[in-house]
Amino acid sequence: MLIVGIDCGKNHVDAVAMTHDRVTSCMTSDVFNSSRPLARDSAIKRMRFDLVAYLREMREEPVLYVEDAIVMRSRSVAISIAQTVGMVLTLPYEVHLVPIDSWKQELCRSGASKARVKEVVSGRYPGTADMFGDRQDLFDATGVAVFGAAHQAFSKDLGAISTTNATGS
Repeated sequence: MLIVGIDCGKNHVDAVAMTHDRVTSCMTSDVFNSSRPLARDSAIKRMRFDLVAYLREMREEPVLYVEDAIVMRSRSVAISIAQTVGMVLTLPYEVHLVPIDSWKQELCRSGASKARVKEVVSGRYPGTADMFGDRQDLFDATGVAVFGAAHQAFSKDLGAISTTNATGS
């Protein structure tokens, strides 16, 4: 199964695709331009276009897991991120929201600072440090994808248990 973890920001979307516990690809759509900022609706449309183009390249239908990052210090930033997350939720794919604490617990099992997330992802998935560079949001998107893979495995196991109980076998 192809899982895509997504980290949304005010002016960016970062996505990481995983299959069989392996990072297969990543993308970033960053619409921040200090010299000529895009209007908010244009920024959302650009990020959507980039993300959809990336998802269409997939060999199989992906299941999307997006970080639900509504807890912010600034109201205006929280609203902008909510708009970006909302854009992802409208895509024609199966989409799940993931609370920040949930994916960090699944990935790190303990304290999850940015440095710890990067360390765990780099150690668990060789090559990601080179692939992602210093883009912390790609490491976070990987954490979201790890949560998504665990969620899918649990759902599959639960379905097998339900089927077994229903048939009496």
